Amino acid sequence: MLLLVITILAYAVGAFPLILLSYILFRFIDFGNIMHLLLLSLFVVLGYLLLIFSLIFSSAFFINVFNLKYKEGTYRKTLDDKMAFKFTAYFALYYPTYKLINLFVIPPIKSFYLSLIGCKIGKNVFLSGEEWLDPCLIEIGDNTMIGGRAMILGHIAEHKLILQLNFAIWPFSH
Repeated sequence: MLLLVITILAYAVGAFPLILLSYILFRFIDFGNIMHLLLLSLFVVLGYLLLIFSLIFSSAFFINVFNLKYKEGTYRKTLDDKMAFKFTAYFALYYPTYKLINLFVIPPIKSFYLSLIGCKIGKNVFLSGEEWLDPCLIEIGDNTMIGGRAMILGHIAEHKLILQLNFAIWPFSH
């Protein structure tokens, strides 16, 4: 139940600025005026960016305040296990926000978000889109590019949840 409450509360807090701004805007918009419709289309794009940033800060806040960063080890695959709970709660907050960021691939925003939620990430990192990462278990070095649809996971869940591949990604050098 706590997992559901934390997740819903984090996303409600993240969505609030966009809802408030939309409420204010729709009180003044005239749908019969072409300039208002043009401004509405601009608002949709800016509203998306507002939603992204508010979800980034909201989910990062909840991850850090509730100390949901998971650690390497072998755990029971049940929410009664503290680390399995952290892993599940972390992904419930991290992954939907990260997927939303991927609608428009903006690598500096993705790197910023990953650093806020505990990933050790270097400078000039380029994440090209739709990659799957275990932010708590990897370190991404300076000047690294990770291609689209790459999977860099440090966990496996069969009979137990195993979080053990703590590794670093560094760029190829000659």
